[in-house]
Order: sequence, then structure tokens, then C-alpha cells
Amino acid sequence: MKRYLILLCLITLSLSLLNARIAAKIGDKEYSIKEIKSGFEAYKEFHEKQISESGIDDSELLKLFFDEMIAKYIYDREVKVRGIMVSTEDLEAELKSRPPSVAFANEKLFTDDEFDFAKYLDELERNASFKQELMESISDTFAFTKLLEEVRSEATIDRNLIKEQWLSMGNQSEASIIRFITEEIEAEVTEADALALYEATKQEYLREDGRSLRYVYFSSPATSRRAQIYDDGVDETQKAQELLALARQKGLVKAAQELDYEVSETPPFCEEDGFIRGIGRDIHLINKIFNSFANETLALYKSHLGGIFVYEVAGVFDSYYIPFEIEKDQLMLKAAFLKRQEAKEEEIVEFITGRSSAEYLQEARNRGYEVFEQIDITSDSSFGEHGNIEGLNQAILSTFEGDFTPLIVDQGRYFIAQVNRHYVRDENIWALTGDLIVGEVSKVERQKHLDEWYQAQLNALDILYPTASQILK
Repeated sequence: MKRYLILLCLITLSLSLLNARIAAKIGDKEYSIKEIKSGFEAYKEFHEKQISESGIDDSELLKLFFDEMIAKYIYDREVKVRGIMVSTEDLEAELKSRPPSVAFANEKLFTDDEFDFAKYLDELERNASFKQELMESISDTFAFTKLLEEVRSEATIDRNLIKEQWLSMGNQSEASIIRFITEEIEAEVTEADALALYEATKQEYLREDGRSLRYVYFSSPATSRRAQIYDDGVDETQKAQELLALARQKGLVKAAQELDYEVSETPPFCEEDGFIRGIGRDIHLINKIFNSFANETLALYKSHLGGIFVYEVAGVFDSYYIPFEIEKDQLMLKAAFLKRQEAKEEEIVEFITGRSSAEYLQEARNRGYEVFEQIDITSDSSFGEHGNIEGLNQAILSTFEGDFTPLIVDQGRYFIAQVNRHYVRDENIWALTGDLIVGEVSKVERQKHLDEWYQAQLNALDILYPTASQILK
């Protein structure tokens, strides 16, 4: 029995010590498990309705509860440091302008299920105990309100700087933008289509100061140091030199025929091309060719890319057109692309002309076109993944509010936009709206200052959060 009593005392003592153990800390104030538990239970009960609606779990709620305890600690301490006083007159004025939440629990102040402000003021005037109860309920929070307003008022508001920054933003607009997304079609093109495109755009293929080249080619890895011997032990370089010697006597064509070599001829090319069709890209060879005379037989040339050439300039042209056959494959691709673009544009023209502009946005959504909103549009705005579209920016800025811009084409993409609003910034507008603008900016700056002040107070505190495993078990 004695041992049982001793064990019971030890258990009781352990439970007491457990409850007294430090569970949390804010600055110099420590809280036991029991204090946190009881406070948290009261907090849950008070916010029961909001908790059930939000679906927040107890761990998150415990953190919110302790965050509010931290805020109250900071505010209480600062109210004392600053000597902020709350007078009866302050509280009475606050009650008359804004009923506190506890007043809404009084059923006598309702008329037809609506809070009756006149009844509330009448009850406040004639019922001293009711008035005292409400004053006590807001006393602490009103002191906090005065504190927060005092901190906000410490923010520096420079009207001239606000004006300068506002004017520097320039004119801006808001718009609803449609990007036409059309289905790709299979475009069938023929050689005749490519030739027609060539003739229609022939000036694109005009070149000046051209050359053409006749040559005999000997295959040889010119960069190799080993003997360049391929045919019956004859050095390819030696064969090229023999041809060159005979060509100087009889001309390249006759010399090649006599030695049974094939003569090739390039189409015209210019120095800016940087390559010779049929030979390849060899800047050294091109430089030599453009520094020679027509029909001059040139010395043997070993390409650093491999190969030996004996050649002469076949022709010199003041101007020439790149032949169709050379550009045919590219022209076929371009003709197919243009056919696809033409089909897209036909669809877009039908969209624009087939209905009123008031139907554009809804019809665009129905068709699956991309529709997006953009604010603060300036001459150099970017449109998300679409990037900066200078033509669209300028069109939006120059179109009247409520109207649609012309069709804007940018790198194969098509846009139109409805201008929802223009913001003009100049001295005349500032004279009319400056006070309102300063007021709006002041609200933001004052709140920013308060947030920074609170964060500084928070950073200076030694804080230990309660753990859910201790409090919620």
C-alpha cells in the first residue's frame, strides 16, 4: 500500500511537471503546455464557424493561433513603449461609427432579421451597462488600431516623386486580344506553282558582279602528308599539273578533251554568296576567282577541304539571275507555305467580315482561338509567351476605346485586339486626378511601411512555436 501511494505521488508530480514544462516562447514570455492548450481550445471555440467552412486542420490552426499571440505581444509592448492612451471619448466615437461584433449577438437590435443601426444607437445612448460592455470589448483592439495608424503615418510620402514616377510611366492601355489559331492544311504544289512564284519574285534572285567557272577536278585528300597516288601509281597532283601545262597551250576545254578529262561548269555566283555551287564553300578559292580575268587559265588549286582543281573563269556578269533549277526545291517549300498562309488568311477574313465586332470575342472562344487580357500596354510591352509585338502595341495605343485594331501579322501569327481603356498621363490629367493618385499610392506605401515595421519587430524576437505533438494529443 505504501509503495502504491509513493508511485501515485510520483505520477501526479510527473503530470504536474509535464503541464508546467515550457511549450512556447515569445520574447521574454514563456508559456506552459497547459496555457497553450487552454488558449487554443478557447480560440477554436470562438472561430468554430470559420474553421468548419475553411476546412483547416488543427495543426494549421495552432500556427494561426500562435501567430496571433505573437502579434498581440508585439502590439501590447509597442502600445506601452509609445505611451498610446485610449480615452472614453475615443471609444464612444468608435462605437457610434462602427458597431463591434459583440453587438450583433444582441437580438433586440435586429428588425426583420436585419441589424437596425438606429436601434443600436438608441440602446447605446440609454443603456449605460450595454455601452460599458462594448467599450471594454474594443478597448485593447482600439489601442492596437491607434498604434497601427501611428506606424503607417511614419511612412514618407513624396508628392513630387509620385508625380514624377506617374508621368514617367507614359500612356498605357488595356485590351482584349485574339490570336487566331487555325488548323494546318496539306498544301499540294507543283513545279508550275514554284515557277510562277519564281517569276513573281524574280527580283529577289537578281545578283550583281557574278562569275561562272569551268574546272576539272582531281580527287585528293589535300591535307594528307602521304603520297597522293591513286591511279596506277600516278600522283594526282602530277596529273593536274600535266593538264595545266597543256591548258596553257590549247585552252582548258581542248586540253581536257585531249587527256580525256571531264570539264564541269558552275552556274553564276557572286562573292557575297561565300560558296560555289558544285564545288562548295571555299573562301580562298572565291577570293582568287574574283581577282582574275575572264577566260584566264589559273594555276592549280588545292582545296583545304580536299581535292585539286584546274579551272578558269568562264564568264563575268554585271548582273544575273540565280537559275530557277537551283532554287526549285526552296521555291516548292515556299509555295506550299504561302498556300497554307492563304488558307489561314481566308479563314481570318471570313471571321472578321462575317459578323459584327461585338461578336468577335465570343466567336473566337467558340472556335478555340486564344483570347487573353493585357493591361499596362505601352509601346514596348511584351505579351507573355508571344514576346514583344511592336505592331500590336502601336495599333492598340492608336485605336479608340471600344474599337478593334486592324489585323496585325507578326512572324506568321495573326492578332486583333479590342481596346478596353486608355490611360493618358500628362500635366492636365494630373491636375484633375493628382490628389486621388497620391491618396492611392499613400495607402500602398503606408501599408508597406507597416509590414516592414512588423517584420523588423518579429525578427528581433526570440520565438519558440508550440509543437502539434505536445498540444493536440
